[in-house]
Amino acid sequence: MTSTIKPASDRRRHERFPLLFGLASGPVATLRSKGGAVFPVINWSYGGLQIAVVGNGDSEFAASGGKETGHPVITGILHLALASELTQAIQFNVISTTANTISCAFVHDTPDALLFLRPWMECLRRGTAMTELAPDVIKPELASAGWQVWRGDGPLTLSIQAVKAAFIDWCLVFQVGEGYGEVGATGGKIFSRKSVDNDGRASSRMQASGANDSDLLNMAVMHCIGAGSAVPPALCIAIIDQLRKDPLL
Repeated sequence: MTSTIKPASDRRRHERFPLLFGLASGPVATLRSKGGAVFPVINWSYGGLQIAVVGNGDSEFAASGGKETGHPVITGILHLALASELTQAIQFNVISTTANTISCAFVHDTPDALLFLRPWMECLRRGTAMTELAPDVIKPELASAGWQVWRGDGPLTLSIQAVKAAFIDWCLVFQVGEGYGEVGATGGKIFSRKSVDNDGRASSRMQASGANDSDLLNMAVMHCIGAGSAVPPALCIAIIDQLRKDPLL
């Protein structure tokens, strides 16, 4: 008997998260069919995803489209081009098609897809819940230096210094297990570190490594994609582009 892992609620299973476009390195998520066609992912949930049709699309997908039941299960490769690259084979049914999109429902007979999706879906969910803090709530020294701060669940905090320069300084703090991760940039140079306890950003016990932590950078990318509904998308895109071209990864 195969086991199936279910998300916490049916609402969360079908909650769709849009992905940002306009990134310098192309889509952050793509789906590759067995025939080799590659489709940018428009949005996704635990239950499925919607992809954009490029060119003539894929005959295998088109033949399986429609709202009737009994379509064959299709195998594809979900590819995430984050700060490092991740891939996962998934199975799905095509449930509807238009001239420009294909909507798919995942087959969750095994937990593989859910286990792969869960950390990235949670980052997106937390990012979408961010709200900007009023200037009088921010520390005076940060506000006077032109910093803007957004906060969300997790806890999750994104601080950006809005300056007219070649680089923007920013810092993202988010929960990692029982502790915290911190990813940011100063003068165009990316840094990452983890807390060795649960005191968060203000702790002197944040520990940096010689090389950037790819897992932390990947999580930062997904948090920023989710934040694109609350933070100006141009700022999120600038941060994501910077993370995806980090020379250490």
